[in-house]
Amino acid sequence: MHKQRITGIIVLVLLVIVVVPLLFTGTKQVAKQAQMSAEIPVPPAKPVMQQPGEKQKPKVWVVQLGTFSKPEHANNLIKKLTAKGFAAYINKRPTANGFIYIVLVGPEADRAKAQSLLVTLQTKFKLQGILYSP
Repeated sequence: MHKQRITGIIVLVLLVIVVVPLLFTGTKQVAKQAQMSAEIPVPPAKPVMQQPGEKQKPKVWVVQLGTFSKPEHANNLIKKLTAKGFAAYINKRPTANGFIYIVLVGPEADRAKAQSLLVTLQTKFKLQGILYSP
């Protein structure tokens, strides 16, 4: 059930990222930029051994804590997170109106550890984050 909720949240976020810029400009170039901004690369995690004949699936989980239009706001959150010992970083993405700055924590190779990290972050920083596997 949680997986469906997370999937639903991701779908809604991606839909907003693609549709909202189209409402303001209506160009195909904006749609392409919005699609590119939805692709968030994640630093590689420790490799996971796979069984022969298995397809390799991504086993990386990250927590997204915020998306900001101003880099100083993202940097402030990064400073708070790193001061408490969390591995946090910013993904800068182009948009039709400049850039967005996405604050991520992780990656974690284990979903249970990532879920625990999400709960810890929500408790300590009073932020509503999302957990996903890109």
